[in-house]
Amino acid sequence: MEENQGHTFFKFIIDYWSQIAVIITILVGGIGYLLKIGFDWDLKKREIKYSMILTKRTTALENFISNTNGYQTFFNNLPYYNVGRQEIEPIKIDEMVDKYKTPFYRSYGAFNIFAEVKDKSTIKEVYNLLLDNNKHLNKLLFSNLSQNEGYHPDDYFGSIVENGKKIDVLIEKLIISTGYGKL
Repeated sequence: MEENQGHTFFKFIIDYWSQIAVIITILVGGIGYLLKIGFDWDLKKREIKYSMILTKRTTALENFISNTNGYQTFFNNLPYYNVGRQEIEPIKIDEMVDKYKTPFYRSYGAFNIFAEVKDKSTIKEVYNLLLDNNKHLNKLLFSNLSQNEGYHPDDYFGSIVENGKKIDVLIEKLIISTGYGKL
């Protein structure tokens, strides 16, 4: 009886081999197609996520550069002799500084979130240089030139120009590092 069942099984396969091959092909093809759809979907999700992050990173970099340049230009264009002679009230200067400082801090924070780890030290250097500019402004603002104990406006301007050159180099380094300089 067992021989008969084995013989029947082989006879069935031999008689219907083409239909069995078609069914196996359909099953394997169907499974393969479903796997392909799953992989394509996962790949598309990753691509969208990467594209979104890249767009946000690019926007954050553009804002950071723009606000850095604006803040640095403010320090360069400040009538520092008038500040040194205390012809401009400190509260007025604070208002002028805040106009550039606040957007810079926001863009610094945003770019720091999206920046790659290798760029974070460069971003921090730019931040520290602008903070140093602010310290020089405070020195100038609260110095007493009439008694020659103060901080001379030329010292302020020299420091600002030197920091500006360093910032320009760091910004260029950031652009090259992020790969946007090649676009």
